[in-house]
Amino acid sequence: MGDTEQTPQSYRTLRGFLSGREPEEQEHFAYSASLRIFGEHLDFEDIGNQLRLSPTWSHRKGERKGPRSPAFEHDM
Repeated sequence: MGDTEQTPQSYRTLRGFLSGREPEEQEHFAYSASLRIFGEHLDFEDIGNQLRLSPTWSHRKGERKGPRSPAFEHDM
């Protein structure tokens, strides 16, 4: 590769990615997505490795959010 190697371009918006340049106007919307995996006896480490993601939050069946909270019904 040598001298012709380029750094991958990153974009703030889908529109910028598709057109190859960022739009001049302000962003008006923000979006988010979530993925929830429910089950019993989940292997959190394997799931994270397969998806190449780290969970922002997880719990095991029977754990409680707080001392007065009901127990969770499944792993997540």
